[in-house]
Amino acid sequence: MGLEATAKVTLAGTSIGEAKVAYEGAFLLIRGASQRVKVLAGDLRGASAAGGILRVEFAEGPAEIHLGEPLLAAKWADKIANPPTRASKLGIKPGASVYAQGKFDREFENEAPTREASPAQADLLFLEIAQPPELADAVALGRQMHAKAAIWVVYPKGRKDTVTEMQVLTAMREAGFTDTKVCGFNATHTALRFVRRKAR
Repeated sequence: MGLEATAKVTLAGTSIGEAKVAYEGAFLLIRGASQRVKVLAGDLRGASAAGGILRVEFAEGPAEIHLGEPLLAAKWADKIANPPTRASKLGIKPGASVYAQGKFDREFENEAPTREASPAQADLLFLEIAQPPELADAVALGRQMHAKAAIWVVYPKGRKDTVTEMQVLTAMREAGFTDTKVCGFNATHTALRFVRRKAR
C-alpha cells in the first residue's frame, strides 16, 4: 500500500504551501496549488525524519514535508529509504513454491528459484500474456491452482495494441476470480493478482 498525506512542503528552501504528497514505492509525488513534482524511486537520494518533518533528497530538492507527527515522518522515511523488493511485493517469500509460464526477465528467475512442475502444487502462479486470446490461458491456469494459491497475470504496461488491463480484469472476473492487488512488474509490464472468488 502507498502512503498519502496533506502537508506543508518546502522545496529547495522555498515554501510551496500545502500540498498533497504520495509515495507509491515507484515514485514520490508532490502536488501543490501551483507546482507538481514527481520523482521516480531511482532518483531519490535519501530520506530522514526529525521532529515530524520528513526530509527527502533529490535533484529538485531537498524537500521538507511537515507531516507533524514524529512517528509518521519516521514511517515515511523508512519506506522511502528501504523500498520493498519486487519479490516482496509479489509475495514471493523464502520457500514459497512458484509456477511460471511465459517469458520473464533474468532477475525474476533469480527471485523465484523454487519452481513447481505442476500449477496445482504451486503457491503462486505467474503467467505472461501479450494478446487477448491468451486470456483463455490465464483462466485455464487459474482453475488448476489450489484454493489458497494466487495467480499473477503479467501483461504489457500502457499499450493499446496488446492486451489491456480492463480486458484482463473482465476475463478473470467473469471466470470467477477476484483481483486483489496490482504491481509494477518491471519497466514494461504490469501484474494483476487474482484468487478464487469465495462462495457466498
